Amino acid sequence: MISLNHIQHQLNLCIRLIRLDPKVADEFANDKASALRSFNVLWFVFPYSMLVAYFSELNFIEARKVELPIFIALRVASYFLAIAVGLFGVYQLCRLQGLAHNLPRWLISYNWLAVLMCFLLMPITICLVFQLLPKDQMVNLSIITYCFILFVMWVHSWRMLKSDIFVAAGAAILPIMLGGMIGDFTNYRLYGVFRPFFDLPDLP
Repeated sequence: MISLNHIQHQLNLCIRLIRLDPKVADEFANDKASALRSFNVLWFVFPYSMLVAYFSELNFIEARKVELPIFIALRVASYFLAIAVGLFGVYQLCRLQGLAHNLPRWLISYNWLAVLMCFLLMPITICLVFQLLPKDQMVNLSIITYCFILFVMWVHSWRMLKSDIFVAAGAAILPIMLGGMIGDFTNYRLYGVFRPFFDLPDLP
Protein backbone atom coordinates (compact mmCIF):
# COMPACT_ATOMS: atom_id res chain seq x y z
CA MET A 1 0.00 0.00 0.00
CA ILE A 2 1.37 3.41 -0.97
CA SER A 3 1.40 5.93 1.88
CA LEU A 4 0.22 9.49 1.41
CA ASN A 5 3.65 10.75 2.44
CA HIS A 6 5.26 8.71 -0.32
CA ILE A 7 2.77 10.02 -2.88
CA GLN A 8 3.39 13.61 -1.80
CA HIS A 9 7.15 13.11 -1.89
CA GLN A 10 7.16 11.62 -5.39
CA LEU A 11 4.85 14.30 -6.78
CA ASN A 12 6.99 17.04 -5.23
CA LEU A 13 10.03 15.55 -6.95
CA CYS A 14 8.16 15.58 -10.27
CA ILE A 15 7.19 19.22 -9.78
CA ARG A 16 10.83 20.08 -9.15
CA LEU A 17 11.71 18.14 -12.29
CA ILE A 18 9.34 20.25 -14.40
CA ARG A 19 10.84 23.36 -12.81
CA LEU A 20 14.26 22.23 -14.14
CA ASP A 21 15.82 21.54 -10.73
CA PRO A 22 19.27 20.10 -11.65
CA LYS A 23 19.61 18.13 -8.39
CA VAL A 24 16.29 16.29 -8.44
CA ALA A 25 17.49 13.27 -10.45
CA ASP A 26 19.66 11.94 -7.63
CA GLU A 27 16.73 12.02 -5.20
CA PHE A 28 14.80 9.37 -7.13
CA ALA A 29 15.51 5.74 -6.29
CA ASN A 30 17.47 3.89 -8.98
CA ASP A 31 16.91 0.19 -8.31
CA LYS A 32 14.79 -2.43 -10.06
CA ALA A 33 12.60 -3.19 -7.03
CA SER A 34 11.55 0.44 -6.68
CA ALA A 35 10.99 0.67 -10.42
CA LEU A 36 8.61 -2.30 -10.33
CA ARG A 37 6.78 -0.90 -7.30
CA SER A 38 6.23 2.37 -9.15
CA PHE A 39 3.77 0.56 -11.42
CA ASN A 40 1.33 0.75 -8.50
CA VAL A 41 0.39 4.16 -9.90
CA LEU A 42 -1.54 2.27 -12.60
CA TRP A 43 -4.29 1.71 -10.03
CA PHE A 44 -5.03 5.41 -10.55
CA VAL A 45 -3.72 6.21 -14.03
CA PHE A 46 -5.31 3.25 -15.81
CA PRO A 47 -8.97 3.83 -14.72
CA TYR A 48 -8.52 7.57 -15.31
CA SER A 49 -7.27 6.92 -18.85
CA MET A 50 -10.11 4.51 -19.59
CA LEU A 51 -12.74 7.00 -18.41
CA VAL A 52 -11.21 9.76 -20.52
CA ALA A 53 -11.13 7.46 -23.55
CA TYR A 54 -14.74 6.38 -23.07
CA PHE A 55 -16.28 9.83 -22.63
CA SER A 56 -14.15 11.44 -25.35
CA GLU A 57 -15.18 8.74 -27.84
CA LEU A 58 -18.79 8.33 -26.77
CA ASN A 59 -20.13 10.01 -29.94
CA PHE A 60 -18.03 7.71 -32.13
CA ILE A 61 -19.07 4.64 -30.14
CA GLU A 62 -22.74 5.47 -30.64
CA ALA A 63 -22.36 6.50 -34.28
CA ARG A 64 -20.51 3.29 -35.23
CA LYS A 65 -22.62 1.15 -32.86
CA VAL A 66 -19.54 -0.29 -31.15
CA GLU A 67 -20.43 -2.76 -28.42
CA LEU A 68 -19.13 -1.72 -25.00
CA PRO A 69 -17.35 -5.05 -24.21
CA ILE A 70 -15.46 -4.81 -27.51
CA PHE A 71 -14.50 -1.19 -26.81
CA ILE A 72 -13.27 -2.05 -23.32
CA ALA A 73 -11.35 -5.14 -24.47
CA LEU A 74 -9.55 -3.32 -27.30
CA ARG A 75 -8.81 -0.21 -25.26
CA VAL A 76 -7.43 -2.22 -22.32
CA ALA A 77 -5.31 -4.40 -24.62
CA SER A 78 -3.97 -1.41 -26.56
CA TYR A 79 -3.25 0.51 -23.33
CA PHE A 80 -0.99 -2.16 -21.88
CA LEU A 81 0.53 -3.04 -25.26
CA ALA A 82 1.45 0.63 -25.75
CA ILE A 83 3.14 0.69 -22.33
CA ALA A 84 5.09 -2.50 -23.05
CA VAL A 85 6.20 -1.48 -26.54
CA GLY A 86 7.09 2.07 -25.49
CA LEU A 87 9.17 0.96 -22.51
CA PHE A 88 10.87 -1.73 -24.59
CA GLY A 89 11.84 0.95 -27.12
CA VAL A 90 13.31 3.16 -24.39
CA TYR A 91 15.14 0.18 -22.91
CA GLN A 92 16.75 -0.64 -26.25
CA LEU A 93 17.76 3.00 -26.75
CA CYS A 94 19.31 3.15 -23.27
CA ARG A 95 21.11 -0.15 -23.78
CA LEU A 96 22.62 1.01 -27.07
CA GLN A 97 23.70 4.32 -25.51
CA GLY A 98 25.15 2.73 -22.36
CA LEU A 99 22.51 4.34 -20.14
CA ALA A 100 20.67 1.23 -18.92
CA HIS A 101 21.94 1.81 -15.37
CA ASN A 102 19.78 4.95 -15.22
CA LEU A 103 16.65 3.26 -16.55
CA PRO A 104 15.09 2.39 -13.12
CA ARG A 105 15.22 6.06 -12.11
CA TRP A 106 13.76 7.05 -15.47
CA LEU A 107 10.92 4.55 -15.06
CA ILE A 108 10.04 5.58 -11.50
CA SER A 109 9.88 9.26 -12.40
CA TYR A 110 8.02 8.45 -15.64
CA ASN A 111 5.26 6.65 -13.76
CA TRP A 112 4.88 9.32 -11.09
CA LEU A 113 5.01 12.05 -13.70
CA ALA A 114 1.99 10.40 -15.34
CA VAL A 115 0.07 10.88 -12.08
CA LEU A 116 1.11 14.52 -11.83
CA MET A 117 0.14 15.22 -15.43
CA CYS A 118 -3.33 13.75 -14.83
CA PHE A 119 -3.90 16.40 -12.17
CA LEU A 120 -2.19 19.28 -13.97
CA LEU A 121 -4.01 18.72 -17.24
CA MET A 122 -7.39 17.80 -15.77
CA PRO A 123 -9.07 21.16 -16.62
CA ILE A 124 -7.84 20.90 -20.23
CA THR A 125 -8.90 17.25 -20.39
CA ILE A 126 -12.41 18.18 -19.25
CA CYS A 127 -12.64 20.87 -21.95
CA LEU A 128 -11.55 18.43 -24.64
CA VAL A 129 -13.54 15.41 -23.48
CA PHE A 130 -16.83 17.26 -23.16
CA GLN A 131 -16.11 19.51 -26.17
CA LEU A 132 -16.65 22.75 -24.31
CA LEU A 133 -14.94 24.75 -27.06
CA PRO A 134 -15.44 25.08 -30.84
CA LYS A 135 -13.63 22.42 -32.84
CA ASP A 136 -10.87 24.71 -34.16
CA GLN A 137 -10.12 25.94 -30.64
CA MET A 138 -10.05 22.36 -29.40
CA VAL A 139 -7.50 21.52 -32.08
CA ASN A 140 -5.32 24.47 -31.07
CA LEU A 141 -5.60 23.57 -27.39
CA SER A 142 -4.69 19.96 -28.19
CA ILE A 143 -1.58 21.07 -30.09
CA ILE A 144 -0.43 23.34 -27.26
CA THR A 145 -1.03 20.57 -24.72
CA TYR A 146 0.84 18.07 -26.87
CA CYS A 147 3.84 20.42 -27.15
CA PHE A 148 3.84 20.94 -23.39
CA ILE A 149 3.80 17.17 -22.79
CA LEU A 150 6.65 16.70 -25.27
CA PHE A 151 8.70 19.35 -23.48
CA VAL A 152 8.06 17.78 -20.06
CA MET A 153 8.97 14.31 -21.36
CA TRP A 154 12.14 15.66 -22.93
CA VAL A 155 13.20 17.40 -19.70
CA HIS A 156 12.36 14.22 -17.79
CA SER A 157 14.51 11.99 -20.02
CA TRP A 158 17.34 14.51 -20.11
CA ARG A 159 17.52 14.78 -16.32
CA MET A 160 16.80 11.16 -15.40
CA LEU A 161 19.02 9.45 -17.98
CA LYS A 162 21.74 12.11 -17.65
CA SER A 163 22.17 11.92 -21.40
CA ASP A 164 22.68 14.44 -24.17
CA ILE A 165 19.67 16.33 -25.46
CA PHE A 166 19.31 14.19 -28.59
CA VAL A 167 19.14 10.85 -26.77
CA ALA A 168 16.71 12.48 -24.34
CA ALA A 169 14.53 13.54 -27.27
CA GLY A 170 14.49 9.96 -28.54
CA ALA A 171 13.57 8.56 -25.13
CA ALA A 172 10.81 11.16 -24.80
CA ILE A 173 9.19 10.57 -28.17
CA LEU A 174 9.41 6.77 -28.37
CA PRO A 175 6.59 5.93 -25.91
CA ILE A 176 4.38 8.67 -27.39
CA MET A 177 5.05 7.70 -31.01
CA LEU A 178 4.74 3.93 -30.56
CA GLY A 179 1.73 4.28 -28.27
CA GLY A 180 0.10 6.61 -30.77
CA MET A 181 0.55 4.09 -33.59
CA ILE A 182 -1.06 1.34 -31.51
CA GLY A 183 -3.90 3.71 -30.63
CA ASP A 184 -4.42 4.54 -34.30
CA PHE A 185 -4.78 0.87 -35.26
CA THR A 186 -7.19 0.37 -32.36
CA ASN A 187 -9.25 3.30 -33.65
CA TYR A 188 -9.29 1.71 -37.10
CA ARG A 189 -10.56 -1.57 -35.66
CA LEU A 190 -13.27 0.22 -33.69
CA TYR A 191 -14.37 3.00 -36.04
CA GLY A 192 -12.89 2.27 -39.44
CA VAL A 193 -10.62 5.36 -39.38
CA PHE A 194 -7.28 6.05 -37.73
CA ARG A 195 -8.13 9.47 -36.26
CA PRO A 196 -11.90 9.66 -35.64
CA PHE A 197 -11.76 13.23 -34.32
CA PHE A 198 -10.48 14.44 -37.70
CA ASP A 199 -11.60 11.69 -40.11
CA LEU A 200 -15.23 11.26 -39.15
CA PRO A 201 -17.80 13.93 -40.08
CA ASP A 202 -19.20 16.12 -37.35
CA LEU A 203 -21.53 14.14 -35.16
CA PRO A 204 -24.56 15.54 -33.32
